Amino acid sequence: MPTLKPRQLLERIVDRGPEPVYLVHGREGWFADRAVELLKEALFAGPDGAAARSFNYDAFAGREAKAESLANAARTAPMFAPRRLVVVREASKVPEKEWKAFCTYFDDPVPTTTIFVDWGDRKPDGRLRWVKACAKHGLVAESRPLYDSEIPDFLRFMSRRVGKELAPDAATALADVVGPDLHALSDALQRLALYVGDERTIRQDDVDEAVADTRSHEVWDLTDAVVNRDLPGALRILGKVRDQGAAAVQLLFHLQRTVRQLWLAKAAVAEGAGRDAVAAALGVHPFVAGRLADASRSFRTDDLADAILALADAEVDSRSGGLSGPVKEWVVMESLVGRLCGRQGA
Repeated sequence: MPTLKPRQLLERIVDRGPEPVYLVHGREGWFADRAVELLKEALFAGPDGAAARSFNYDAFAGREAKAESLANAARTAPMFAPRRLVVVREASKVPEKEWKAFCTYFDDPVPTTTIFVDWGDRKPDGRLRWVKACAKHGLVAESRPLYDSEIPDFLRFMSRRVGKELAPDAATALADVVGPDLHALSDALQRLALYVGDERTIRQDDVDEAVADTRSHEVWDLTDAVVNRDLPGALRILGKVRDQGAAAVQLLFHLQRTVRQLWLAKAAVAEGAGRDAVAAALGVHPFVAGRLADASRSFRTDDLADAILALADAEVDSRSGGLSGPVKEWVVMESLVGRLCGRQGA
């Protein structure tokens, strides 16, 4: 079986229920987390679900896992439930000796156990016997970040899981407002479902009203200010979105995405690509691709490399020490914009 894409992993669980083996790899942990939650829902639902889970769920963490404990958990018969669920997080960090002793399990997995192996960031070697056995008896899936162009369609899929239909323009607006962080998108979708109440469809107006709004045109205004080294203008935009109630982290996601797109657009333009080719490479609308291509010409490659470092520093700073909560985040954002506007143009 070929490696499934992130959304296909979730669809497979929803459509077919638990399978004996899951081997998941990739750096977007949200998909692995959500897959485990869906498996728990499928296996431990109903009034006796809590009791069933206490008898039939085991979780192991990387370096601490021992082959004997893994085997015992996987081979134990279920109690008060049709299946057991065994989850191995960061499985690539299980000591090699322990993993070699255990992985023969995948040659003949217990039919009443579902084992979910979250391998971690790197891809396991598909030539290995145990990886082939996982694919034979279950499935292998990639838990990678979504491309920008995949997010609206993914949101429509997720909206059906909360009993709603997400209008196409609402999906696009939500992706623009919140950014690519899947935890934040999932939270926003839950809030929207509560906001619309008995209404079946979530519309763009609902997104505008219920979700803190960092509008795409304001992100472009900020990008333009950075391109023009207009620090006062950039700070005014920061103040505006802060007063509107937006979270600093949303704007940081937008800036990260924009700088990444500028990098890709600059490379495409350097190879002689036109607007449509840039759009195809970036997975964006041709109008957006044209703006990115034009903006990329104002940056040297060194400028964009420095911008990526500044963004990485800002993300680290926003998560560590110093000032508390939102105050710290906006201080970090002001410092970031100062660094970005201080770059020298081409």
